[in-house]
Amino acid sequence: MKTVRYVYWQDGDMWLGYIEEFPDYMTQGETLEELQANLKDIYDDITGGEIPGVNCQERTRESLLSSLRTTLSEALERKEMTPCRA
Repeated sequence: MKTVRYVYWQDGDMWLGYIEEFPDYMTQGETLEELQANLKDIYDDITGGEIPGVNCQERTRESLLSSLRTTLSEALERKEMTPCRA
């Protein structure tokens, strides 16, 4: 069984938190137990491919960014994407 670390805190009457590996996906609960259940649901959705655009093959944020850079570079080489200036 894999151990998943998460960050949580209480804000007023609510518990808020996110999974360390996926900090962009926060959730909440009225109790700590509800927050933990919601975090489990988010983790299952992310790792199960239910949330589009999240690539969970990489184990770390750094390896994900590296993979995205490679994918972008390859797309630019194939001219699938055209860079633009802001």
